[in-house]
Amino acid sequence: AFSIIYAPDYSTGVYVVPGRPGTTQSLSMMWTSKNASYDNEFGFAVVDSINGTIGGVAPGQAGYAQALLGSSTRQVIFARGQGAGATASVSLPAGKFVVFYLVQNNTTGGFQAKNLSNTPHGNNNKSAPLAFFSVQAANPDGQRHTQIIADSMTGFVQFNWEDMFSLGDGDFNDAAIVVRSAGQSAQSPAGLRAPGANRNDTLNATLMPGSESAPSGDLGVFFVDDPSGKIGTLSPGDSGYAAAALASNNSMVLYSAGVNGAKQVTVPAGKYLAFYLITNGTTANFLSTNPTNGAGATNALFTYDAANPDDANHFRWVSPGQQMANASLAQLHVMDKLGGGDGDFDAYSVNLSFTA
Repeated sequence: AFSIIYAPDYSTGVYVVPGRPGTTQSLSMMWTSKNASYDNEFGFAVVDSINGTIGGVAPGQAGYAQALLGSSTRQVIFARGQGAGATASVSLPAGKFVVFYLVQNNTTGGFQAKNLSNTPHGNNNKSAPLAFFSVQAANPDGQRHTQIIADSMTGFVQFNWEDMFSLGDGDFNDAAIVVRSAGQSAQSPAGLRAPGANRNDTLNATLMPGSESAPSGDLGVFFVDDPSGKIGTLSPGDSGYAAAALASNNSMVLYSAGVNGAKQVTVPAGKYLAFYLITNGTTANFLSTNPTNGAGATNALFTYDAANPDDANHFRWVSPGQQMANASLAQLHVMDKLGGGDGDFDAYSVNLSFTA
């Protein structure tokens, strides 16, 4: 006997409901952050295939918006007027294919009444609202309007939306919406899983300057056993976690102090990768002078909040605003100050992707 885990490529924009076929799964959705002037509405519909086709109409074909929003399976999950902190729960059969949509500055009903053909007109024309979809080909400007951070093994997906025609400011922080199985943590993914198995992958990284041109200490990657961040018997926050995470056989430096640009490292396929920053100096210096990560001149900051000396979030996948993002990449934004605030996530960012 053996088990098979179907791990779909969520980057296509079509969500596959996780779970054993024949069962009904409860999904939890949470609007985690909003940085938009538009008052948008969000929903979804069950589609017929992994490419997003519904009722014989494929994304990009005439009538797609009408077919999807007119489907009997279509549901509004966050109505116009809601925002960050809103939650919703739905039950769907495992294995079903789902496409999400956004109605720009209007309601689903308003879109159906005024612009069911989804005719492009630019931004904020209240007489003819636009709809954008998680599948790129369905969008009226042909652009990708969701930056997707996903763990296909668990079905956890974060959709970062851009709600302006032709992508506007392109920072993909207008709405961050998490879709997960009921009972899973709602926290944004702390790391990425290298795709595939039984091979090596290349992790491609490009550090993009923000308010700072480069880190003041090592910025690197470390390996964990599962999405919760466990390393052996240690969980984030446990005594000895920092030393185990940054041990020489469990971590790699991507960028040393003062360095930016493009880097590549080889990582084992199938492994969960998380990220860390040394606030001032090198990984080796931290391990020799402050391995317990107590108060000191040199600290380690991790993508797992519980492992940080201030218990705060220092890495996230959403731009703080006005920082262009590439929708096809995972973009990790760094806040390198202990006790910092929301605006400090513009220190710099790292674009991340994998190649076999």
